[in-house]
Amino acid sequence: MSTQPARAQANKPNRWIQLILGIVCMASVANLQYGWTLFVLPIQHHFGWTKAEIQIAFTIFILFETWLVPFEGAIVDRIGPRWMIAAGGVCTFIAWGIDSMATSLWMLYLGGAIAGFAVTIPLYVHFTLGTAEMQFVEAVEWIPRFNVNYLLGVDGISLLFVLLNSFVTVLVVWAGWVVIE
Repeated sequence: MSTQPARAQANKPNRWIQLILGIVCMASVANLQYGWTLFVLPIQHHFGWTKAEIQIAFTIFILFETWLVPFEGAIVDRIGPRWMIAAGGVCTFIAWGIDSMATSLWMLYLGGAIAGFAVTIPLYVHFTLGTAEMQFVEAVEWIPRFNVNYLLGVDGISLLFVLLNSFVTVLVVWAGWVVIE
């Protein structure tokens, strides 16, 4: 009798654990970006810093999130995707810690830089350069009765536009704060 099917079943990762861990990871990383605006006013009132000074941390986050991808590619080629993803998790943990204990602008900026590095790791690690097909595809039925669907993905050309959009976002934030002041 062979025990191979039993071994194969034992080595299969539990899909529910992967789903739960994926949600936890996405929440910890996405909140660094999407929850930022909720913290600007409390930080301003607590420390007395200007909005422009606080927003520099977000600008640093966006810059590191976009422009470090080529360097991350060189790192992942050397150490492999598993260790790179683990490093991203550690960097996210460190960034949350630094941001939660920041008492100076420089600590806040450092947290933004580390977080920006951490969130782009999965993008580069899982992007396949040798294909023209869409990657990171999200497909959801929107109005099934009329066959209307939501479809989003990144290909080799649009990856450059994702990076460009991130750069332009930094310029818009910077220009916006100059006008507001």
